[in-house]
Amino acid sequence: MEKAGSKVTVKVEEPNLEGHGGGSNSAAPGGGSTAVLPLQQGALLPADRFAVVLPDISLGAPATITVSIGDHRSEAKAAEDKLQKVKAKGHVLKMGPCGGPRGDAWKMDVRGGDRIVKVILWHAGAVDAISVSYERDGRIEQTEHWGKLEGRQRSEICLEPDEYLTGMKGHVGEFGGSFLVGALTLVGNRRSFGPYGTRKGPPFELPAVGGRIVGFHGRSGGLIDALGIYVETDN
Repeated sequence: MEKAGSKVTVKVEEPNLEGHGGGSNSAAPGGGSTAVLPLQQGALLPADRFAVVLPDISLGAPATITVSIGDHRSEAKAAEDKLQKVKAKGHVLKMGPCGGPRGDAWKMDVRGGDRIVKVILWHAGAVDAISVSYERDGRIEQTEHWGKLEGRQRSEICLEPDEYLTGMKGHVGEFGGSFLVGALTLVGNRRSFGPYGTRKGPPFELPAVGGRIVGFHGRSGGLIDALGIYVETDN
């Protein structure tokens, strides 16, 4: 048995052909054509050795059977890397939301997320809608938008690789008899963004003390009624 990369080659030879049909080759019928032999599942053994069990066959000439296998070491390494990544991450805390009581609840799925790379806000007199782009396992993914895209202005907050959000603050505003997020400022480790929206009422503030924002949650209908954050802290 020879192993090279992710291939295992099994060489089977029949040294004595007497009593097996006068030299017939049951593994390759039809004069040398390649036959597909049914194999039992190989058993994984220690020290990178593999066992392949063949059925009871008779070969009229040496035969070579190649079995493709997965690289169990790379799979194990990937699982270990994922475990270490989870251990390296801290705890995720849910803070808020701040704003009014109305609207349908929503939340970002922050499992496995590495960092926020962009926040898109639609706004005018208040915050109408929000969408977030984030990095997960080396890929950039984007959430749906929450709220309605009716704001006259669209603002993109693009974060550099060494930037992250450390909090949010703003004002609760009144619109049509309802309370909602009237003005919003996102605070980063290097700079702040906003305010977005112009309605000024009672202030609110959610600081990610000792951590960073990795996601948002809230309530919305036609506008963003309330907004909160998910904060990742150190272990």
